[in-house]
Amino acid sequence: MAHLHALIGYFFRVLSLTYGAAPFQQLLMQIVCGHLLGDKPFETCAADSSVQAASARWLLAMNVAEQLAALAVLTVAGTIIDLLGCRTAMILSATASLVQSIVYLLVALAPSRFPLAAVVFTNVLCGFLGTIVTFKMAASAFLTRTTHIEHRTRYFLYLDAVQAIAIVGPFLGGTVTKLFGFVVTFGVMVAISSVMLLHLIFLFPNVDVSENSTLNASLSVKSLQAAFLESVGATKASIQLIFKYRSSTSLLAALTILGFLLPTAQVFFVFYPSKVWGWTSFEFGKFALFANLQKVAWLSLILPWILSFARNRGHDKLGWEIFVLRASLAFTTLGEFCYGTVSTDTAFTLCTLLASMSCFGIPTIRSLLSTLVAPSHQGRLFGGIQIFENVASLLAMIGFSYLYQLTVDTAVPQAIFLVMGTALLVAFLTVLFGVDLSGVVRMGQDSAVDEGSRFTEDSPLIQ
Repeated sequence: MAHLHALIGYFFRVLSLTYGAAPFQQLLMQIVCGHLLGDKPFETCAADSSVQAASARWLLAMNVAEQLAALAVLTVAGTIIDLLGCRTAMILSATASLVQSIVYLLVALAPSRFPLAAVVFTNVLCGFLGTIVTFKMAASAFLTRTTHIEHRTRYFLYLDAVQAIAIVGPFLGGTVTKLFGFVVTFGVMVAISSVMLLHLIFLFPNVDVSENSTLNASLSVKSLQAAFLESVGATKASIQLIFKYRSSTSLLAALTILGFLLPTAQVFFVFYPSKVWGWTSFEFGKFALFANLQKVAWLSLILPWILSFARNRGHDKLGWEIFVLRASLAFTTLGEFCYGTVSTDTAFTLCTLLASMSCFGIPTIRSLLSTLVAPSHQGRLFGGIQIFENVASLLAMIGFSYLYQLTVDTAVPQAIFLVMGTALLVAFLTVLFGVDLSGVVRMGQDSAVDEGSRFTEDSPLIQ
């Protein structure tokens, strides 16, 4: 039952984000178009390169503001999760979602008068409270604490399956926008965020953190500066532990490159298809629904069955997980190149048959890396991992935004997909030659040996 609450909470967090993202980007383009061209139909606005470029700049400012604040928080987020509990971190992140939903509603109510700079400021606040990244860190740590290591990969897959199910949000958001307009759309987004917050406050179980009582007591008498430095030290130690092994270093490198995918999606999901084929948030919603139904099938049905079949036949679990990871990266690379070479929206949609296999790369990497430390230190481990993902996401967000602005009015507006495909090819080769069964086994064995002596609550992760 505890696992179910974590999956439900994460479902609402992803649903709230994905439900409102595409409609807000469509609204953003219409606001920018109103300033540049006057009152024009959305199709005219979306096809104009100056509107595309200006909208991309505003979206970049909003996303970078949130990511910089989130990156600052990540240095202590892992320790907060370990010491104060997963539920507390989730509540803060849910509060950020509610605040953002309310601001989107205010923009929809007064699109010509509400300053877009205020949205940028709101994103800074939301980044400090906790983005969806913080929520997923807390959910991952919660599942790690409440599951046996043999079943951990399955629950990480379920977590990403829930994410895929919740990404029905773009279809719902696009449909509501088409039928009822932006005000109703963001009113529903406020309702979704409110339900999530109420669930976390009144229904979500608190994991017993009695193991951390000693450290909690010691931190309570320390100054804020000392507590912060200790949190940074714990995060640094977890990163150093990852770099101790070639396999874990290669896994982290691949995970960092996969962190490029989200910023790329923020461009091609709305901006690129809207320019080339005139997509609105409704067409994007249908595209996302098709892609994520495939991810749900992979994560909740096909892949768990494959791993269960391999385990029941006596095959090595870790060996199969490494094979699955390599296959995921190979097909994801092909999918990204597919996006960059097709010329019709139907073919673009069919590329998801390859690209959707990216869904089981990240949970498999996280499961393999989770063997490095004891359950009570998972928050700090995932915090260290997430710093690399966020830095990659931030750099990709800036780089791909400028790349799109440079190429949007050229013969190759899809250049962003070709660059991303090249990066994913590097990730595939890194895992192919840098991750092997013996290395992953050694990661788990060393952590098991050291767990009693090294990973105590009063000592750093490594010495």
